[in-house]
Amino acid sequence: MQQEPHPPLSTQELSESPTPAIQPSGELEAYTFLEGQLEHAYTQSNVRGTWDLLIPGAYMEFTEATNLLFYDRAAGLADIYLPEGPQGELQLLKRHTGWRRGWDLILADHFLEVSKGDSLLFYDREAGLGELHAMDGEGGVFRVARFTDWRRTWDAIVPVMPLDVPPGAGQVFTSLLFYDKAAGQGEFYATDGQGHLSRVARHSGWRRTWDLIVPFTQSTRDANRTVLVFYDRSAGQGELYAVDGHGGIARLSKHTGWRQSWDLIIPCRISGSSSNGLLFYDRSAGQGELYAVDGQGALTRVARYTDWRRTWDAIVFGTLAGPGPLLDPSLLFYER
Repeated sequence: MQQEPHPPLSTQELSESPTPAIQPSGELEAYTFLEGQLEHAYTQSNVRGTWDLLIPGAYMEFTEATNLLFYDRAAGLADIYLPEGPQGELQLLKRHTGWRRGWDLILADHFLEVSKGDSLLFYDREAGLGELHAMDGEGGVFRVARFTDWRRTWDAIVPVMPLDVPPGAGQVFTSLLFYDKAAGQGEFYATDGQGHLSRVARHSGWRRTWDLIVPFTQSTRDANRTVLVFYDRSAGQGELYAVDGHGGIARLSKHTGWRQSWDLIIPCRISGSSSNGLLFYDRSAGQGELYAVDGQGALTRVARYTDWRRTWDAIVFGTLAGPGPLLDPSLLFYER
């Protein structure tokens, strides 16, 4: 993936302007999360009803709470919010207008050395365009790298633990997995913190029917590793793979008989234990299920919810709600 030369750091495409008209048809609900029990924290009504993407991250230089980036594709608008109300209600930190209207995917992670907080990766599938942007620590965003030759058929791009890190390396940066469903291919790329991507491994012969690839970080006795959850909706199958330090993957477990109607799978943390968790949401049934995941990829159901709203468009996990300055592990639900 070739990086296009870029001009000095600027905010040309990410400028601020007066607040556009808000379409207050959406709603947010936040729940604190404790051992599978969800306790309602707050509801925010009359929020904008046209957000396409909600991206949790750390967009301030010094913050313990999860921040949220909301992106409205049609309007070319993005808002960055902090949970600052009495129960963690979201407060607007920064509004950006003039954003590209073709972004299909936005990721937040540790890609750039210059970024104060998480940096952002953008992907426009139709244009075959990718960009890396850094944060200024106060909600401002500026472009560091632009890629004009990306494949137009990537269906998923997910962050993974740093790859090909030499012994004794200092600061390391999040790597990436790209998945092309039609081609049955996956490619792993390392980032160097300066905006360059280098391919570490390429895999062919992958299943062409994976609908979701969900990463989470798992702690082991020696180090942390990325585990990938692959979900094939039509087959009702899931597989969990561990990623090694060189872009190789090893299957941990295979699951058959999964529901064929899961819309979302959200990695989360089950409070009070060291277990990773996965939250599954079936929109048409209004149901959710929470599972603990062990080191071998086995799933154990912790809770089942049968009365959820059938209209949630997005669910994100983070430290997003709860009384006082120390927010709890939480789920934020958004309906347009």
